[in-house]
Amino acid sequence: MKELKIAYCTLCDKEVKPVKKPMNTLEKVIWFLVIIASIGIALVIYLIYRFRIVKKKYCPICATQVHFKDEKEIEEKMEKFDTSTAKGKVLEKVEKAKTKSKGQQIKKENFCPYCGSKISPDVKTCPSCKTHLK
Repeated sequence: MKELKIAYCTLCDKEVKPVKKPMNTLEKVIWFLVIIASIGIALVIYLIYRFRIVKKKYCPICATQVHFKDEKEIEEKMEKFDTSTAKGKVLEKVEKAKTKSKGQQIKKENFCPYCGSKISPDVKTCPSCKTHLK
């Protein structure tokens, strides 16, 4: 059980319950500066930690953790095309077409610029629409 302390004030000539002395303005200013300084120091420490110590290991687009590869894996990937992108798919098709064309000659097919029907390369007049071709 807490003991209740009562004191006697000679100026008021009464029994009173004692309290702490209120802070004056100078003390409040000093405490305010100490708090701001400690927050500033903590902020500087946090910024150093965040931008200098922590390694960059997250994707800037989706914020998932990335996996680092060594140079051999990168070279192997460069040899193969990345088919997850449209550009990779097109490059892969072009490469396949080049390898096919080396083995066999591609027959050149011509189309009529007016009607779009297939014509042989030596024809001077389209058999479908009868237009003169140059």
